[in-house]
Amino acid sequence: AEHIDDIISWLAYKEAKALLQIPGAGSADGGWEDLFARLTPALVEQTGHGWRLQNGEVFSPDAVWATLPLPGDFSGTSYRVRAKLRQVGRSDVFHIVLPVGDRMTGFELDGWGGKYTGMNQADGQAVEKLPGVLEGRQVTDAEPHDLEVTVRLAAPNATITATLDTRPLYEWSGRTTALAQFGGWATSPRRSLALGAVTANWAVSEVKAQKLNEK
Repeated sequence: AEHIDDIISWLAYKEAKALLQIPGAGSADGGWEDLFARLTPALVEQTGHGWRLQNGEVFSPDAVWATLPLPGDFSGTSYRVRAKLRQVGRSDVFHIVLPVGDRMTGFELDGWGGKYTGMNQADGQAVEKLPGVLEGRQVTDAEPHDLEVTVRLAAPNATITATLDTRPLYEWSGRTTALAQFGGWATSPRRSLALGAVTANWAVSEVKAQKLNEK
């Protein structure tokens, strides 16, 4: 009996590892995969660094660089990812961890206290110093919004674009080797998408991804 907790923890770890290495559920919606379909409250608690799943939404914790890895391998391919999000209170950055080729990086919405939106790390620079950074808070209400990020590979280069409610936000183009990831956002396995935040008050009700037939 004294080993039951250890056994349960080990089984949960094995389930989480297996989940993050297989595709998300279904692709009937025009090739879009529902990356939330396999999440359970227990799994989010096990892998999400404080994120919690409640009534179909995941909520960010009041914790710095908290990440929630999502199912599927998106390394080495072009894809787009769409998140339906809302603020339930004043919040700081919403972050999406992005595999790009064999690199990892991230896109940030309303980072640095709502001052900057753009790539997290590229060309050795952080978001606020990169060309094309969007200044000023983009999410200013508590309504749901659709954030979509598209990664297009054309070796050895990549183009990353983002829209909010179909409104163009940002574009970055360059060599994939210029991309990097701040260590606080690092996740495992590295091939997976992930959600991130540094404060509470982000709620996400849907994340879907679509692989593109491009090289």
